[in-house]
Amino acid sequence: MTRAVAETQGYSIFCDDIREEINAKTTLVGMYSGEMLVAAAGPVLVPQLCYMGKVFFNPAAAPSTISIVLRRYQSDGEMLEIGRMDLPPIAEIPVPPKPMSYGPGESMVQINAALRISPLAVEADFTLRSILIVDGIERPIGSMTVKLVDSLP
Repeated sequence: MTRAVAETQGYSIFCDDIREEINAKTTLVGMYSGEMLVAAAGPVLVPQLCYMGKVFFNPAAAPSTISIVLRRYQSDGEMLEIGRMDLPPIAEIPVPPKPMSYGPGESMVQINAALRISPLAVEADFTLRSILIVDGIERPIGSMTVKLVDSLP
């Protein structure tokens, strides 16, 4: 069964490190599954947190603008934008000669966007949310909660 993908999509991965390897490979080290537990009494500085956002779109129906925003939501409701990646105008991004395919006749372009947060200050529990902004419309593409705990499970 072929799945038609018409709109721009994306997803997020939070990890300890991102390493660019030879032969166009990327290694993600210490990937989190929606929650980061910090065994300490706050405040504490986590040396580094990395974020990988992946965006997919059909070049025949490409949007004009794509941005990825990383927001920090405190438990009291306060929101802080901690990272933003604005892609260059989509029309200026070269389409590879053999773009990734999602079925016969359908081409898809994949763009990876990486962000390193160093250090990450943790004073209390909070949630990081990744937002894909396509032509001004926001779409959530991932989140991770950071919690201070007495000890790790």
